[in-house]
Amino acid sequence: MLAVTRFEDSPIRWLRAATLVVIATLCLGSLVEPDLVTFPPQRERFRPLWVIVAFVAYGYLYSRSTAIFPAREPWQARLLMAQLLLSLSVESDLTVVTMTTIPLVLEPRLWKRWCTGTMVVVFLFFLIRVGLNIQQHWREKPADISWAQLVGIVAAGLLSIVAWHLFAFLAAVLIVNFDRDRRRLTQLNAELRGSQVLLMESGRIAERLRISRELHDSLGHHLTSLSLQLGGGRASAGRPTAPAAEAGALHYEAGDGRHSGGGFRMAR
Repeated sequence: MLAVTRFEDSPIRWLRAATLVVIATLCLGSLVEPDLVTFPPQRERFRPLWVIVAFVAYGYLYSRSTAIFPAREPWQARLLMAQLLLSLSVESDLTVVTMTTIPLVLEPRLWKRWCTGTMVVVFLFFLIRVGLNIQQHWREKPADISWAQLVGIVAAGLLSIVAWHLFAFLAAVLIVNFDRDRRRLTQLNAELRGSQVLLMESGRIAERLRISRELHDSLGHHLTSLSLQLGGGRASAGRPTAPAAEAGALHYEAGDGRHSGGGFRMAR
């Protein structure tokens, strides 16, 4: 009988807990640093409320999409897409958390496609934000930034996006593979224990059969010997023994002698 690994016993539990802590930390950072989530000046008073609602919604989507691991369903991909869109609208660092969700909710054949697509979308979003910031900066100080500096900013942003997102994705893949191997080893261990029990049981059955054969052979020999002895005793009880036969013969001869003497006397 195969053993089923409980979800609470797997390292995915700790990955989910650590991810929720990261989401809460990013939420606090967005509340403390207004630049992380930009709002128009007339709507600035709504920023803390939006940040809290958005991060709580993201945490709920993450918990919901990873709750049935290692099972994977089509609706989890829709929740993952909602996570990506919400992370782009609230905080770009949340896309790193989204990368850790991909191995937990999608089949391995879709990992590469989703990983590449997510990084492309994040990079495009980064270009849009950089373009808007540079446009605003040029309006204020037109000659303060050069094209070389602009290319350096874009290249550094691209390298940062690729490095952090790949790191998060590969770390999640390693944890998922470790959990898969752990569950497989647990099943193999359970099968091995079951086989060991069956071997012990078959050994006991073989020992019982051997003992029963020995008892059968021993009882058969004893019964055969007893039967022969009983047959010999029955045969010896049906005929007289040698001394008894001799005594009978003498008695018969004596009887014949007495009869002969009586006849002789009657004849005389």
